Amino acid sequence: MEMELRRLQPDTVTATQLAELTAVMLAAPRYSLCVTGRLPLASDTTELLQELPPGYSYADKYTFGIYYAGLMIGCADILKGWKHERQSMLGLLLLAEHAQGQGFGRQAYRLLERHICSWPNMASVRIGVINTNTDAIAFWRKIGFVKTGETSSIEGHIGPTLIFEKPL
Repeated sequence: MEMELRRLQPDTVTATQLAELTAVMLAAPRYSLCVTGRLPLASDTTELLQELPPGYSYADKYTFGIYYAGLMIGCADILKGWKHERQSMLGLLLLAEHAQGQGFGRQAYRLLERHICSWPNMASVRIGVINTNTDAIAFWRKIGFVKTGETSSIEGHIGPTLIFEKPL
């Protein structure tokens, strides 16, 4: 079976896609507890689809449903041109807990990286990982991401965000 990415946009997302995305987010309570200290909420779905940093548009934001065997098992969110035009920011790669630990995360990242590399002149991908999410830190290091030494903080998250980067 092949995995596929399907882009979800706020203005064209269907009710079915919205329900699938909400189900994925609600099916990852360990992530939410680890990062925010609370269980996931259905409203997190709307926030994922609509949230944009200042100076960016929905043309720069790529939210994907990650499908395997026709079912959405995860989601991802990428911002094209983060900080400069040759860099993208992977803001989220989340799998439902039942899909974790089976190699789907690595496979999904490869598809996302392939998509990012299709954009002209991309040189690197950055991610931010909350320091309490130790499983994710280990995962990203195995994939080839390296700590930059930078940190930031995100409102509503329980720890500092560690910044990692991977050249393309």
